[in-house]
Amino acid sequence: MNFKQRVANQELKGRDKAINLFGAKIELTESTNRYDSWDLSGSTVGIIGTKESNFFIELKDRDYASDDFKSDFLELSKFHNLLDVEPNANHYYLCFFTDGVYRLYKLDGLKLQDVDIKTSLFPSDMDKTYLVEKLAVFLPTKIAIKQGKIN
Repeated sequence: MNFKQRVANQELKGRDKAINLFGAKIELTESTNRYDSWDLSGSTVGIIGTKESNFFIELKDRDYASDDFKSDFLELSKFHNLLDVEPNANHYYLCFFTDGVYRLYKLDGLKLQDVDIKTSLFPSDMDKTYLVEKLAVFLPTKIAIKQGKIN
């Protein structure tokens, strides 16, 4: 299996894990465009007299354990593009790891001056077998709004 296929398979595994994590609690819609800035979307159920709230989730199924690094990273361009999708919605970043741990970050209201932004290597948008330098937001694990373990 080549690198491009591995990336695509990892993305599908991450979506399946997220859908299983949320179960029947909420209805999720998968992005049909592989290059969208979000992978899953949905709406919270409004209580009588309250308005529904839409949300968008970017997710990653990492190929390392949750304690291998002190922070989780997201491309800076993906961070900005995700927040630009329906600005009044909620925007989340969900990471899964090989040890079964997951972490969920709420990106709305996150101040970039409070996190590290560094250059890192990522697969090219045009050719996933080629790595290019891109800016990334490094999120300290302590700011995750939810952390748990899946089966």
